[in-house]
Amino acid sequence: MKMKTSIMSQKTKIFRNLTALFLLVSILCLTACGNGVNVDEEVNKENLNISAENVCRGFFQSLYQEDSKLFEMCFYKDALDANGVDAWQEYRELVDDNAVFLGTKYIATRPCDENNNLNYDTVKSNIAFFNDVDESTIDDIVLVSVKIFFKVDNENKSIEIYSIVYKAENAWYFFSMVDVTAKEVKTS
Repeated sequence: MKMKTSIMSQKTKIFRNLTALFLLVSILCLTACGNGVNVDEEVNKENLNISAENVCRGFFQSLYQEDSKLFEMCFYKDALDANGVDAWQEYRELVDDNAVFLGTKYIATRPCDENNNLNYDTVKSNIAFFNDVDESTIDDIVLVSVKIFFKVDNENKSIEIYSIVYKAENAWYFFSMVDVTAKEVKTS
């Protein structure tokens, strides 16, 4: 009888654990997939500059969420002042105010090289010149692809954007967009 009770107790524990796991997955799916698109967790000020994909996703998130502080953190020190233009205003003008931002999704990171129609040395000197960065502090330059998901006129849409980001002084920074292609997102 004691063995039967022990087996029932183990089955109950397993059932409870599976139920808890199912509920957790369901909650995550409702929050992450509720809009019919699969997006990554939002970037915040604490994790923005730790990876190439985060700074790229954070850049676009800042524009759609009108977060100028997050936007400024995407750029190296005084890079925004180096060009003498209001970069925030210029980039904000590219955002469709009728679009409802749903999130971003990291797609891929590629090297900054001839295979991707980029010359590493030229890009590095452009970053140094336009962002007022000492060229010797630039450790890495990559091409990052992300999708931005949004809703326009009750239709889910996405834009896949390729951007150049770079690592300087142990942090990642946004440099520029390279290519933009828009297409409809099919949702189930």
